[in-house]
Amino acid sequence: IFFCFLLLLLYILAHDHGTPQLSNYAQLIIDVTDINDNIPNILITNINSTHYDNQPINLLECTPK
Repeated sequence: IFFCFLLLLLYILAHDHGTPQLSNYAQLIIDVTDINDNIPNILITNINSTHYDNQPINLLECTPK
């Protein structure tokens, strides 16, 4: 049995185009545990999202590209 543990810590930055420009960030923690001989694959290279003023707070829809 092959064990591999990988912890990815990503910082996500969001900003608007207002004046003054406002921004904030969040942490995304990905814990990958592999208990077999196959390497985990994550093939997301870029994720874009647009949030409009009339959307509910804390709603985020993303589409991997």
